[in-house]
Amino acid sequence: MRIPSASTDRKIFFVAVDATDLRTRETGLTTFTVVGSLDGAADVTFTTPIVAEINNATMPGVYTLILDELTTLASGHDTEELCLHITQASMAPVTRVVEIYRPKFTEGQSAAMANSTADANVQKINDVTITGDGQPGTEFGV
Repeated sequence: MRIPSASTDRKIFFVAVDATDLRTRETGLTTFTVVGSLDGAADVTFTTPIVAEINNATMPGVYTLILDELTTLASGHDTEELCLHITQASMAPVTRVVEIYRPKFTEGQSAAMANSTADANVQKINDVTITGDGQPGTEFGV
């Protein structure tokens, strides 16, 4: 799973199983503890982890955790690994690892590619607005 840097609304899934037999799925759990380490830094306990069970009848023991902490990359890094350790008194501990990355484009947007290059509609260069149609023989105004 990849999470964009500074995102606070992404969810990851995990399965809660019995701490003794490591097989029976646990339903109806609350009060989870989530501890994380981003890029090997000292671990941090989430202040208010938001965990929800999907559906105890159709997906027993499947929970989501909202990643609303530890998702901002350090300066100069384009990607870091976030290791999460999720515990609850009635379940076996769960460890999940996700990648936190710096998007190169605004999320939800795309670049048109042709001949291995990006196609762009350039309106500014170095914060200078370009006028004209950009075709050979036309003038560019500033």
